[in-house]
Amino acid sequence: TASLITKFSKKYGYILYAGFIGFLCGYPMGAKATFALYSQGNLSKKQTRFLMSFANNCNPIFIMLTIGLCVLNNITLGLLLLISHYVSAIIICTFNFFYNDIIHENVKNSNSFSKDIDKKLHKSVFEIIDTSIKSTFITLGNILGFILIFNLLFSVIEKILLNFNVSSNIIYMISPLFEVTNGTRLLYLNTDYNFNILIAAISFMLSFSGLSIIFQIYSCIYKSGIKIWHVIKYKFIQGVLSAIITYMLLNICNTNVCKSNILPNFN
Repeated sequence: TASLITKFSKKYGYILYAGFIGFLCGYPMGAKATFALYSQGNLSKKQTRFLMSFANNCNPIFIMLTIGLCVLNNITLGLLLLISHYVSAIIICTFNFFYNDIIHENVKNSNSFSKDIDKKLHKSVFEIIDTSIKSTFITLGNILGFILIFNLLFSVIEKILLNFNVSSNIIYMISPLFEVTNGTRLLYLNTDYNFNILIAAISFMLSFSGLSIIFQIYSCIYKSGIKIWHVIKYKFIQGVLSAIITYMLLNICNTNVCKSNILPNFN
Protein backbone atom coordinates (compact mmCIF):
# COMPACT_ATOMS: atom_id res chain seq x y z
CA THR A 1 0.00 0.00 0.00
CA ALA A 2 2.80 2.40 0.91
CA SER A 3 4.56 1.74 -2.40
CA LEU A 4 1.34 2.38 -4.33
CA ILE A 5 0.81 5.67 -2.49
CA THR A 6 4.42 6.68 -3.19
CA LYS A 7 4.07 5.78 -6.88
CA PHE A 8 0.77 7.67 -7.14
CA SER A 9 2.15 10.76 -5.39
CA LYS A 10 5.19 10.84 -7.69
CA LYS A 11 3.05 10.52 -10.81
CA TYR A 12 0.15 12.76 -9.84
CA GLY A 13 1.53 14.83 -6.96
CA TYR A 14 2.06 17.92 -9.09
CA ILE A 15 -1.41 17.66 -10.62
CA LEU A 16 -2.98 17.28 -7.18
CA TYR A 17 -0.99 20.26 -5.89
CA ALA A 18 -2.05 22.57 -8.73
CA GLY A 19 -5.64 21.34 -8.47
CA PHE A 20 -5.67 21.98 -4.71
CA ILE A 21 -4.37 25.53 -5.25
CA GLY A 22 -6.98 26.10 -7.97
CA PHE A 23 -9.84 25.00 -5.72
CA LEU A 24 -8.91 26.83 -2.54
CA CYS A 25 -6.95 29.95 -3.47
CA GLY A 26 -9.23 31.56 -6.04
CA TYR A 27 -8.59 33.13 -9.42
CA PRO A 28 -5.99 33.19 -10.98
CA MET A 29 -3.79 31.17 -8.59
CA GLY A 30 -4.68 27.82 -10.20
CA ALA A 31 -3.31 29.04 -13.53
CA LYS A 32 -0.25 30.57 -11.86
CA ALA A 33 0.58 27.34 -10.01
CA THR A 34 -0.03 25.25 -13.15
CA PHE A 35 2.27 27.37 -15.29
CA ALA A 36 4.97 27.35 -12.61
CA LEU A 37 4.96 23.53 -12.62
CA TYR A 38 4.86 23.39 -16.42
CA SER A 39 7.77 25.81 -16.76
CA GLN A 40 9.81 23.65 -14.35
CA GLY A 41 9.18 20.58 -16.51
CA ASN A 42 6.98 18.87 -13.90
CA LEU A 43 3.86 18.87 -16.09
CA SER A 44 3.42 17.92 -19.72
CA LYS A 45 1.49 20.09 -22.16
CA LYS A 46 -1.39 17.61 -22.00
CA GLN A 47 -1.50 17.67 -18.20
CA THR A 48 -1.37 21.47 -18.26
CA ARG A 49 -4.38 21.60 -20.59
CA PHE A 50 -6.12 19.08 -18.32
CA LEU A 51 -5.58 21.28 -15.24
CA MET A 52 -6.71 24.39 -17.10
CA SER A 53 -10.06 22.75 -17.80
CA PHE A 54 -11.11 22.69 -14.12
CA ALA A 55 -8.45 24.05 -11.72
CA ASN A 56 -9.48 27.71 -11.86
CA ASN A 57 -12.23 28.39 -9.37
CA CYS A 58 -13.59 31.02 -7.01
CA ASN A 59 -12.14 31.25 -3.54
CA PRO A 60 -14.67 29.55 -1.21
CA ILE A 61 -14.55 32.54 1.17
CA PHE A 62 -15.41 34.82 -1.76
CA ILE A 63 -18.53 32.78 -2.59
CA MET A 64 -19.64 32.35 1.02
CA LEU A 65 -18.93 35.86 2.31
CA THR A 66 -18.69 38.31 -0.60
CA ILE A 67 -21.51 36.79 -2.66
CA GLY A 68 -23.53 34.87 -0.07
CA LEU A 69 -23.31 37.33 2.82
CA CYS A 70 -22.61 40.76 1.31
CA VAL A 71 -24.52 40.52 -2.00
CA LEU A 72 -27.33 38.03 -1.32
CA ASN A 73 -27.47 38.56 2.47
CA ASN A 74 -28.01 34.82 2.71
CA ILE A 75 -25.41 32.36 3.97
CA THR A 76 -27.49 29.33 2.87
CA LEU A 77 -27.44 30.53 -0.74
CA GLY A 78 -23.70 31.09 -0.43
CA LEU A 79 -23.24 27.46 0.63
CA LEU A 80 -25.50 26.22 -2.17
CA LEU A 81 -23.54 28.24 -4.75
CA LEU A 82 -20.26 26.88 -3.35
CA ILE A 83 -21.47 23.27 -3.66
CA SER A 84 -22.61 23.82 -7.25
CA HIS A 85 -19.35 25.56 -8.13
CA TYR A 86 -17.15 22.74 -6.86
CA VAL A 87 -19.32 19.85 -8.07
CA SER A 88 -19.33 21.24 -11.62
CA ALA A 89 -15.51 21.51 -11.57
CA ILE A 90 -15.20 17.94 -10.23
CA ILE A 91 -17.48 16.63 -13.02
CA ILE A 92 -15.24 18.25 -15.66
CA CYS A 93 -12.12 16.94 -13.91
CA THR A 94 -13.47 13.37 -13.76
CA PHE A 95 -14.56 13.34 -17.41
CA ASN A 96 -11.30 14.79 -18.75
CA PHE A 97 -9.15 12.59 -16.51
CA PHE A 98 -10.29 9.44 -18.31
CA TYR A 99 -11.18 10.94 -21.69
CA ASN A 100 -7.68 12.45 -22.15
CA ASP A 101 -5.92 9.34 -20.78
CA ILE A 102 -3.95 11.32 -18.20
CA ILE A 103 -3.29 8.04 -16.39
CA HIS A 104 -0.67 6.93 -18.92
CA GLU A 105 0.82 10.36 -19.62
CA ASN A 106 4.58 10.56 -19.12
CA VAL A 107 6.21 13.90 -18.36
CA LYS A 108 9.28 14.85 -20.36
CA ASN A 109 11.35 17.62 -18.81
CA SER A 110 11.93 19.25 -22.16
CA ASN A 111 10.12 22.57 -21.74
CA SER A 112 12.10 25.56 -22.99
CA PHE A 113 11.72 27.09 -19.52
CA SER A 114 13.55 24.26 -17.72
CA LYS A 115 17.06 25.57 -18.36
CA ASP A 116 16.15 28.97 -16.97
CA ILE A 117 14.62 27.33 -13.90
CA ASP A 118 17.81 25.36 -13.24
CA LYS A 119 19.74 28.61 -13.00
CA LYS A 120 17.32 29.91 -10.37
CA LEU A 121 17.43 26.91 -8.05
CA HIS A 122 20.52 28.06 -6.14
CA LYS A 123 19.26 31.31 -4.64
CA SER A 124 19.77 32.90 -1.26
CA VAL A 125 16.84 33.36 1.12
CA PHE A 126 16.82 37.10 0.40
CA GLU A 127 16.64 36.51 -3.37
CA ILE A 128 13.72 34.09 -2.91
CA ILE A 129 11.79 36.57 -0.73
CA ASP A 130 12.57 39.45 -3.10
CA THR A 131 11.39 37.44 -6.13
CA SER A 132 8.21 36.35 -4.31
CA ILE A 133 7.28 39.93 -3.36
CA LYS A 134 7.84 41.21 -6.90
CA SER A 135 5.86 38.31 -8.37
CA THR A 136 2.96 38.99 -5.98
CA PHE A 137 2.77 42.67 -6.97
CA ILE A 138 2.89 41.78 -10.66
CA THR A 139 -0.04 39.37 -10.17
CA LEU A 140 -2.00 41.96 -8.16
CA GLY A 141 -1.30 44.56 -10.84
CA ASN A 142 -2.67 42.23 -13.52
CA ILE A 143 -5.80 41.53 -11.46
CA LEU A 144 -6.54 45.19 -10.71
CA GLY A 145 -5.76 46.23 -14.27
CA PHE A 146 -8.18 43.77 -15.83
CA ILE A 147 -10.88 44.62 -13.25
CA LEU A 148 -10.61 48.32 -14.13
CA ILE A 149 -10.59 47.67 -17.89
CA PHE A 150 -13.69 45.46 -17.93
CA ASN A 151 -15.66 47.55 -15.42
CA LEU A 152 -14.97 50.57 -17.62
CA LEU A 153 -15.95 48.62 -20.73
CA PHE A 154 -19.26 47.59 -19.17
CA SER A 155 -19.97 51.18 -18.06
CA VAL A 156 -19.60 52.34 -21.67
CA ILE A 157 -21.81 49.51 -22.99
CA GLU A 158 -24.38 50.18 -20.26
CA LYS A 159 -24.74 53.84 -21.28
CA ILE A 160 -25.07 52.90 -24.95
CA LEU A 161 -27.77 50.29 -24.23
CA LEU A 162 -29.67 52.69 -21.95
CA ASN A 163 -29.72 55.27 -24.76
CA PHE A 164 -31.40 52.62 -26.93
CA ASN A 165 -33.95 51.92 -24.16
CA VAL A 166 -32.78 48.33 -23.66
CA SER A 167 -34.42 46.63 -20.67
CA SER A 168 -32.45 46.81 -17.41
CA ASN A 169 -33.03 43.04 -17.02
CA ILE A 170 -30.96 42.45 -20.16
CA ILE A 171 -28.29 45.02 -19.33
CA TYR A 172 -27.61 43.71 -15.83
CA MET A 173 -27.85 40.08 -16.92
CA ILE A 174 -24.77 40.60 -19.10
CA SER A 175 -22.87 42.71 -16.53
CA PRO A 176 -21.20 39.72 -14.75
CA LEU A 177 -19.89 38.55 -18.12
CA PHE A 178 -17.45 41.45 -17.88
CA GLU A 179 -16.55 41.55 -14.16
CA VAL A 180 -18.20 39.05 -11.85
CA THR A 181 -18.12 40.75 -8.41
CA ASN A 182 -19.78 44.05 -9.26
CA GLY A 183 -21.79 42.38 -12.03
CA THR A 184 -23.34 39.87 -9.64
CA ARG A 185 -24.35 42.68 -7.29
CA LEU A 186 -25.95 44.65 -10.14
CA LEU A 187 -27.73 41.54 -11.42
CA TYR A 188 -29.21 40.71 -8.02
CA LEU A 189 -30.27 44.25 -7.09
CA ASN A 190 -31.56 45.54 -10.43
CA THR A 191 -33.47 42.69 -12.06
CA ASP A 192 -36.85 41.07 -11.39
CA TYR A 193 -36.31 37.53 -12.65
CA ASN A 194 -37.83 34.51 -10.94
CA PHE A 195 -35.83 33.81 -7.75
CA ASN A 196 -34.60 30.34 -8.76
CA ILE A 197 -33.62 31.51 -12.25
CA LEU A 198 -31.80 34.51 -10.79
CA ILE A 199 -29.72 32.42 -8.37
CA ALA A 200 -28.98 29.88 -11.14
CA ALA A 201 -27.82 32.77 -13.36
CA ILE A 202 -25.53 34.01 -10.56
CA SER A 203 -24.17 30.45 -10.24
CA PHE A 204 -23.41 30.43 -13.98
CA MET A 205 -21.63 33.77 -13.73
CA LEU A 206 -19.47 32.66 -10.80
CA SER A 207 -18.30 29.54 -12.63
CA PHE A 208 -17.90 31.24 -16.02
CA SER A 209 -16.04 33.93 -14.05
CA GLY A 210 -16.35 36.77 -16.58
CA LEU A 211 -13.93 38.19 -19.14
CA SER A 212 -11.93 40.03 -16.47
CA ILE A 213 -10.97 36.81 -14.69
CA ILE A 214 -10.55 34.83 -17.92
CA PHE A 215 -7.96 37.37 -19.06
CA GLN A 216 -6.31 37.19 -15.62
CA ILE A 217 -6.07 33.41 -16.00
CA TYR A 218 -4.75 33.66 -19.53
CA SER A 219 -2.12 36.23 -18.55
CA CYS A 220 -0.64 33.58 -16.24
CA ILE A 221 -0.68 30.69 -18.71
CA TYR A 222 -0.33 32.06 -22.27
CA LYS A 223 3.42 31.34 -22.50
CA SER A 224 2.61 27.61 -22.35
CA GLY A 225 0.95 27.86 -25.76
CA ILE A 226 -2.56 27.13 -24.48
CA LYS A 227 -5.16 29.17 -26.35
CA ILE A 228 -7.63 31.47 -24.62
CA TRP A 229 -10.50 29.62 -26.31
CA HIS A 230 -9.57 26.51 -24.32
CA VAL A 231 -10.07 28.49 -21.10
CA ILE A 232 -13.32 30.10 -22.29
CA LYS A 233 -14.77 26.77 -23.47
CA TYR A 234 -14.32 25.02 -20.14
CA LYS A 235 -15.37 28.01 -18.05
CA PHE A 236 -18.58 28.15 -20.11
CA ILE A 237 -19.18 24.40 -19.64
CA GLN A 238 -18.57 24.74 -15.90
CA GLY A 239 -20.98 27.69 -15.80
CA VAL A 240 -23.75 25.69 -17.48
CA LEU A 241 -23.23 22.68 -15.19
CA SER A 242 -23.15 24.91 -12.12
CA ALA A 243 -26.38 26.69 -13.11
CA ILE A 244 -28.17 23.37 -13.68
CA ILE A 245 -26.99 21.95 -10.34
CA THR A 246 -28.00 25.15 -8.52
CA TYR A 247 -31.46 25.15 -10.09
CA MET A 248 -31.96 21.49 -9.17
CA LEU A 249 -30.84 22.08 -5.57
CA LEU A 250 -33.18 25.06 -5.23
CA ASN A 251 -36.09 22.93 -6.41
CA ILE A 252 -35.14 20.01 -4.17
CA CYS A 253 -34.72 22.24 -1.15
CA ASN A 254 -37.46 24.47 0.13
CA THR A 255 -36.92 27.80 -1.65
CA ASN A 256 -38.70 29.62 1.16
CA VAL A 257 -36.10 28.30 3.60
CA CYS A 258 -33.34 29.78 1.45
CA LYS A 259 -35.17 33.09 1.23
CA SER A 260 -35.87 33.20 4.95
CA ASN A 261 -32.22 32.76 5.96
CA ILE A 262 -31.59 36.44 5.29
CA LEU A 263 -29.03 38.21 7.43
CA PRO A 264 -28.88 41.98 8.10
CA ASN A 265 -28.11 44.00 4.98
CA PHE A 266 -24.33 44.41 4.62
CA ASN A 267 -24.39 46.43 1.39
